[in-house]
Amino acid sequence: MDEKQMIGLVNTVGDAGGYQLMEWFKLFPDDRERALREYIYLKVYLLRMALHQTGTNLTDDEFNLFCAHTADEYLASPGDYYGATPQGLLEALLAYQGQHYQDLIRIFAERSGIASHSHARQFVGELPDLFTTVLTRLRIALKS
Repeated sequence: MDEKQMIGLVNTVGDAGGYQLMEWFKLFPDDRERALREYIYLKVYLLRMALHQTGTNLTDDEFNLFCAHTADEYLASPGDYYGATPQGLLEALLAYQGQHYQDLIRIFAERSGIASHSHARQFVGELPDLFTTVLTRLRIALKS
């Protein structure tokens, strides 16, 4: 899979996880945008995990270049990515880097606002399923 296809995988929120977040925050559009933006950042990190799990390891330089090109997409079409920015991506990747799977879920819940939003907090228990689904779909897409 080439880099452009991988960028498409992480920037597409029209997947099950994106739809789930839209549903959870349907009454709160500002909070929904924050959650979807963080979801896009998370998918960049999960893509690297999926690549590793499928036997493709990117060097740090390759991953950094991929992130730079992904961030270029944010700048080129800011409305398409819920306000995602290169700085936001960097901050998210630093927060997720080196964390265990369960910690990733907790960090995502905090950064996305799910853990602190009174309405969305009820969905924290569903995050492990969301993560598993996203990671599985990324692995499948990488293998095809």
